[in-house]
Amino acid sequence: MTDEILEFIVMVNGGDSESEVLRAITERIPEAAEIEKDSCELRGNRLEVWANEDADPSRATDEEEGYLYFRWRIEVLPQRDDVGEEAQVGLAGEMLGALREDRGWDATLAATFEDRVEEGRAEEGEEGSAE
Repeated sequence: MTDEILEFIVMVNGGDSESEVLRAITERIPEAAEIEKDSCELRGNRLEVWANEDADPSRATDEEEGYLYFRWRIEVLPQRDDVGEEAQVGLAGEMLGALREDRGWDATLAATFEDRVEEGRAEEGEEGSAE
């Protein structure tokens, strides 16, 4: 058993329903198997979209802690023992791309490995702009 914390949360400010937020992810990552309108199985994880009980549009614009008041919370929980940190870093990056780039929504990752995801996304952006 590993001491890695592989679950992560993505806070999202965009979309009108749980199913719309989930659809944003499954359109980019089509191998997801939908379980219910607000959850799916994806790469050994269960993704669940929840309305954020603390959502507050007037506070969501704060640069430091605004994400705490975003409309939606996506919880990503590993369901298999073979899910590793590298896979979670990749999945989190793809999810952020689906939400930020494909939909134009604000999305913030909360994970023990979040710096690796953001660094990787910045490097991808630099490579893409060099072409």
